[in-house]
Amino acid sequence: MILFSYYMVKKRVRGGLSFFFFVLIVGLILAAFNIAAGIGFSLRIPVVDQNLMAGVAIGKKEAVLDTFPGYLRRNLAQNNTFFNQSNTITIWLAEGAYIIIFGQQPNAPLADLQAKLLR
Repeated sequence: MILFSYYMVKKRVRGGLSFFFFVLIVGLILAAFNIAAGIGFSLRIPVVDQNLMAGVAIGKKEAVLDTFPGYLRRNLAQNNTFFNQSNTITIWLAEGAYIIIFGQQPNAPLADLQAKLLR
């Protein structure tokens, strides 16, 4: 059990650091060209009438939030659903954000996939 816990801690640290380096390298390159990119999806689970939604965005700090679909944008850093995990990292001009939500969302579509590139 101790070995498994150690392995999970090591994996989580690497996951957090990889997002940091992704924002540091890719985010700063996109921010230098005033670009923000994002992708998000929503899928309704009919048996429990809940939605599974996720999204990720990276690029110029001022435009990152606009690359999320509307149903994800209003839930970033909120706690009004069953499960909401979101994180943002800002490094100088670049920002990266991701969000994973499982919960009831009345305005979310049945199934949706959106990708945006803002300049």
